[in-house]
Amino acid sequence: EYTLLQEDKIHRVLALPSFLKETSSQQLGFPHLSSCSTSSIAAILNNLPHLLPYDLIDKVYPYQLVLHKDMLVDFQKVLTDLNIIPGVAKGQCTVKGIRDYQAEVVLDGYSFTVPSGRSSRTPPSTSSSTYIPTKTQEKLISDMIVSHSAADICLIGKQGCGKSVVIEEFAKRLGYETETVVLYNDMTARDLFQRRHTDEEGNTVWEQAPLVKAAVDGKLLVLDCVHQLHTSVISTLASLCEDRQIDLPDGTRLIAHDLHVDMCEKLHVSSDELAARGVLPIHPSFRIIATADEAADWLSPELLSLWHHHHHGNITPDEEKQVLLQCEGLESHYLELLQRTSHVLRSHDDPVISSVGRTLTLRQLLAIGRSVAAGASLGNAVHTALLTRFMPVLTRQTLTSTLESIDVSQTVDNNEISISTTDDTLTIGGVIVRKLKGDPRLIPSTTFYENQNQLRLLRDMLRSVTGGGHILLVGNQGVGKNKLVDKLLQLMEAPREYLQLHRDSTIQSITVQPGISDGKVVYGDSALVRAVRNGYVLVVDEADKASTLVTSVLRNLLDTGTMWLSDGRKIVKSEESDVRSDKIIQCHPNFRAIFLANRPGFPFLGNDFYAVMGDLLSCHAVDNPDPDSELMLLKNYGPDVPGDILTKLIGAFSELREMSDKGVFLYPYSTRELVNIVKHLQAFPEDGITTALCNVLDFEQQNGDIWDSIVNILHKHGIPFGATPIVKTSQR
Repeated sequence: EYTLLQEDKIHRVLALPSFLKETSSQQLGFPHLSSCSTSSIAAILNNLPHLLPYDLIDKVYPYQLVLHKDMLVDFQKVLTDLNIIPGVAKGQCTVKGIRDYQAEVVLDGYSFTVPSGRSSRTPPSTSSSTYIPTKTQEKLISDMIVSHSAADICLIGKQGCGKSVVIEEFAKRLGYETETVVLYNDMTARDLFQRRHTDEEGNTVWEQAPLVKAAVDGKLLVLDCVHQLHTSVISTLASLCEDRQIDLPDGTRLIAHDLHVDMCEKLHVSSDELAARGVLPIHPSFRIIATADEAADWLSPELLSLWHHHHHGNITPDEEKQVLLQCEGLESHYLELLQRTSHVLRSHDDPVISSVGRTLTLRQLLAIGRSVAAGASLGNAVHTALLTRFMPVLTRQTLTSTLESIDVSQTVDNNEISISTTDDTLTIGGVIVRKLKGDPRLIPSTTFYENQNQLRLLRDMLRSVTGGGHILLVGNQGVGKNKLVDKLLQLMEAPREYLQLHRDSTIQSITVQPGISDGKVVYGDSALVRAVRNGYVLVVDEADKASTLVTSVLRNLLDTGTMWLSDGRKIVKSEESDVRSDKIIQCHPNFRAIFLANRPGFPFLGNDFYAVMGDLLSCHAVDNPDPDSELMLLKNYGPDVPGDILTKLIGAFSELREMSDKGVFLYPYSTRELVNIVKHLQAFPEDGITTALCNVLDFEQQNGDIWDSIVNILHKHGIPFGATPIVKTSQR
């Protein structure tokens, strides 16, 4: 079959699966490798005889990802014994042109063809709008094109490293139209291929899933987050990946294109007649690219044969600088300092600090760079991106001292911030934006008393909005996250759609609203879909309460502007929209999302939303206002409350919050509790401060030690509270 294949090379390749099956290999703990996996290597070596087995063996057996570090040395010895050794580095693939769904590619003087996604006589565009060519990523794309000639691909890398950009560039060079399916933990095998819905007459029928449509139409299918699926579900893709054949739940069978042609000839029927019998051909250009997180432990021996594995590692410092240069207005001094910051944190001796440094992905470095270019302090931008406010005290102190040692310090903004508006523009602290002037019925209206602390947050949020990004506000309950968002949207005259998540939220519930109409199941638009369609601002409250497996499906929408809904409709970018189809929803360019979340862990018991989505969002830590700002706020809520009482309350609550940060108290006493106390004193001055405080603090009486500490703190600040002894239930 492969006339140009060199016999000694394929013998070396076939020797590896045989060795891994031996008893000595199993004792070393090496996962076995199916001999079927070597067929794709044979096809590639036939097209490119100058390549060596070493260049391809890690694609079918990614030993650096599946083996522990202490096993790598032993495996390298195995490769050496089998004469699978590295050679001269190869060049990079060049796509010369595309014709009849075949792309002509040249590598080191050898010409070969690979499947492509369109019919064109001219070379395709060689760069996408967000792609910055670097040596590392160019080599990765070249290797992927080589694998693409014979197999499907799995691209593995850490979150935020640039997998989506690489896939977008890969698809554009080969003229492919991509179909992205975001995978999640609860997805079943049936969900991958077909779904049930009701037709216009109310009958329950099968509808093809995006995977099947992509296979028939010859698209590039992107299975995002394949590591989220259960191994049994991934295994159902085996026949599709290896044999290009699959049986669907409704009895339809998809088979390889060549097999379909042979069947038509043997049965003397046309392709349409065979399709009427439920046998459909898979387009010869159909290919799969799966993406996975390198930190996930999901690769098993059974899954190694499904595709060629490619690892998106870290780019070099020079390449990182090349990418960061796209931040317009970022001075070279800050660019170098930003690079130094990421290097120092990642290489820190403290494993906790080094793990924090590794969370500074390339996507986050770009976001920090844009923020600094827009006028933010580098130190403040780094602390905000890492949300250091909610780190453990010792970790935060170590991180702060490390950053200060390289001249990356937080700065205090003492400039007076004010709000000014005209008929068309809004200005907060020098940041100017045009008003949206949306539907007044959807524009929030809230009572908001200006103070410098919250005005600075509004300015920073407005800066994020002007940059075109989505926002995440993280803070304890009662610090004013909803107030800040509503005030910003009110000033911008931006219409809002509101979505509150909870522990029972599902992917279906946040994308569609099912109902019954005339005996038929109909799907109405959820708040998310209405915001996407009309260009509104989607406010997602309690984002940390829903499972991260649910909220993670929004990543593709925020990252690429595309998303499949549970009712079969698809959200696409505005420039890619086919407005004639009722299955297509155009993503409005003004669509923005603002997520509100509590910090993870006790006492709010939320999920770590920041860890899953933080790299896609402009993050802002919302804390209680400083004493001066809090005093200004309380005076507006309680103009008749004596100033000395307000000062005592602020001092006492500041100390309560410090004790909460140290872990002495479990509940972080927020501005909301303080405002409620002052509002009580304003409305019922005859009740006195003790009664007002009891409305907030009485629950703590259940814990005698905490109660005594609270009483002592209040006494310390001159507040007569807790003088009457508390009678416990057991003493009655």
